[in-house]
Amino acid sequence: VQKDYKRYDLSYDSSVPDSPRVRLGISIAQVADFDDIWSRKVGLTKQLLREKKDHNLDFILLIGTDILELKSQVLVLGQAELQLVEASFLRPQGVAGPSLDSVRTDDAGYFNSALVVSIGNLVSRKQQFIPLISQYLKSLSRKFADLN
Repeated sequence: VQKDYKRYDLSYDSSVPDSPRVRLGISIAQVADFDDIWSRKVGLTKQLLREKKDHNLDFILLIGTDILELKSQVLVLGQAELQLVEASFLRPQGVAGPSLDSVRTDDAGYFNSALVVSIGNLVSRKQQFIPLISQYLKSLSRKFADLN
């Protein structure tokens, strides 16, 4: 989790003074086969949960990127991360999120078993992941402003 890992402190809308902030951690694992990483899902989930708690993060994502196929999948810990992944990565591509019919959550909103969600051909943290998340946060800021 720590090898290619970065923490971000993002503003909902940088053009608005005192805009609320979001603390986010993103770890990237480049693989030649997704099984190389997801076969260790249980241990990785524990590490991510500890990192999220230790650093008081709002969201944490582990993104596996298949460097041969140029596709990515995200390990999603709970409802908060799933909402972020769906709104930032899936909806802009016109893709529906995963069915949660058989998924249970605990009182804190974490899934009983972390989900792996395909996000298509997104592969770059700097050029795709962070800009898409920032765009989503900015849209939330506008929705809150319209309500007031």
